[in-house]
Amino acid sequence: MFCPLCGRQARTERGLRKHLLGTQANGGHELTAPDATELTKSAVSGEVAYPMRPPVVTAAGVRTANRGRAVRSGHFLTVAYMATPQFAEIVRLFESYEEIGGAYFRPLDNGVRAVDLHPSSLKPRIAIGNSSMPLIPLGATVRELAPTMNARLEHLRSVRARQLAPSRENQLEARMIRAAQSKALVLTGFPTSMRFIHSQWRIDAPDSGTQEFSDLLAVDLSTGRLVVVELKREPDPSAADQALRYVSYFEKRADEVLRFFEQVARMMGALYGCGELAQIRLSGVEPDGFVVWPLGVEIHVERVHDATATSLVPAPPLPVAPSTSSAGRSGLGPQFRGDAPFRTLMRRHQSWYRADVLRLPYGTGPKSTDTTLYGNMLDAHGEALGANFLSPEIAEVAEARIAASPGVEPFRCRRNMLSSQPMCFNLFGPLQRDLALATRLIRALLPDEVAEVLDVRIEYAPGPNREYLDDRTSFDAFFGYRRIDGERAFLAIETKLTESFTTTRYSKPRYLELTEREDSLWRRGAWSVLSSSETNQLWRNHLLVEAVRTHPENPHGVAGRSVVVRHPVDQDCAGAVENYRALLVAPDASFADWTLDHVIRTWKAASRSAAELSWLVAFERRYIDVSAGASTE
Repeated sequence: MFCPLCGRQARTERGLRKHLLGTQANGGHELTAPDATELTKSAVSGEVAYPMRPPVVTAAGVRTANRGRAVRSGHFLTVAYMATPQFAEIVRLFESYEEIGGAYFRPLDNGVRAVDLHPSSLKPRIAIGNSSMPLIPLGATVRELAPTMNARLEHLRSVRARQLAPSRENQLEARMIRAAQSKALVLTGFPTSMRFIHSQWRIDAPDSGTQEFSDLLAVDLSTGRLVVVELKREPDPSAADQALRYVSYFEKRADEVLRFFEQVARMMGALYGCGELAQIRLSGVEPDGFVVWPLGVEIHVERVHDATATSLVPAPPLPVAPSTSSAGRSGLGPQFRGDAPFRTLMRRHQSWYRADVLRLPYGTGPKSTDTTLYGNMLDAHGEALGANFLSPEIAEVAEARIAASPGVEPFRCRRNMLSSQPMCFNLFGPLQRDLALATRLIRALLPDEVAEVLDVRIEYAPGPNREYLDDRTSFDAFFGYRRIDGERAFLAIETKLTESFTTTRYSKPRYLELTEREDSLWRRGAWSVLSSSETNQLWRNHLLVEAVRTHPENPHGVAGRSVVVRHPVDQDCAGAVENYRALLVAPDASFADWTLDHVIRTWKAASRSAAELSWLVAFERRYIDVSAGASTE
């Protein structure tokens, strides 16, 4: 047999162990007795072999890293320890604590780092251990670790309490690892032959002195290739180049890293029930590479060697956070018996979406002070995840608007899945960040009119309000654009999901002034009908369009259109819209009625990427296709 550290031949197991214990002056490696024993066993069994470069240990026992080496002898020793039955017991110990919410165990060259995968962590991957006990030491047993768990949990709570903002990338990584652990390391959404084996491998760049970390590593059972998976919080043009840079790193170091990751794969297979990894052999072929980012309840998976080969698949479901306050709040949850038929349908559908798609518990509402539980309400955990929004970037648009000024009710927007306010962000939020996308999609709806969208706002109230309607009327969404003829114009959108039109009758001198003008948009004598509860909200939004259009300092152009965007099944809203149209002199010139299915169908035809299509499919599933919720008992 041969020493895995230097290649020197040893006649017996005892001779190899003696060599590993020996001083450097006599050609040995000065390992500790436990390390020498573990490495000897691994060499005898064939789990490790030469070449394996150790850290250099001085006679005084001071460790100086063997520079340039990614894999050190300590890494192999750690993996060998993790492959033992006593470490499997430690995994079960950590899993027994619901507060941890799942753990990933990362092999380092001086021990094992356990990190949390809990969905309630705003930034998962928190080390489960404090400064005095950061790692699980080699050879540790359950009996030795159990007394330290309270201190480890206290550290975990402390870090979670200090987290102020979520990391969508960390949350995606934790979700994917947790799902893989529960499915014999299968990575949902990837080729069926791929198995997860490692997270956060450190990549040193000696030239620049910097360090990076690959997100996930997997192996492909069908090819024997190592697979690099780079995660992003949102579509990122640099993601493919980053993944390819990591692929190159592992390819150049194949002789050094492949044997190590074979051992990691076998150890992970033993821990998580993937027998296919027991005899895995990694080939020297260039590693494969993927980039992934979340798209609401979907994930976008793209192979970087062929940027056109994309697929959209269901993301691993978010685990329900175990907490005392939300215990047992699964399933559809409580409904409201007093709902009208359409609202009954939509409440049930949103409850289904929360339970079956988001896998989150229900909460209280509809107001922040209410204590009544409803299936369509998210709890504090769901709010922290931004689960009422289809993607992290949409959640950011909503949070920025909440912080900017009044106009968005935070509790309703973040927790009430039945509200049209989060629906408005889910529909128009991506357009606010990307005017080129806004131009293409709004032009698809108005092909003979829109040349370029110049401005997108959500929950917009022009001010000061005394110069407009002298009230608090606002537009749910607002699009300023340049027409084909070069003139400026705008769209003012009112979104409706299930909210009833206000029953309050409004009457102000300014309303009368705009309604009774010589060139009025409304038919003569319509005043009394317009101010009724059925039509006054539509009327006031349309009045605000006229107030903006005729304002002396209006920068948006003299052509404006009021648009209602509504659900195709909501017949009450459809009836109110038709009744309102009958009160207009020329309704098609200044008023439009778009159903959600018409908007999404039109935008699908105009989409140019898998990311855009996935967002639209996710919106359709959340709001338009109500068959799943309707059929759920």
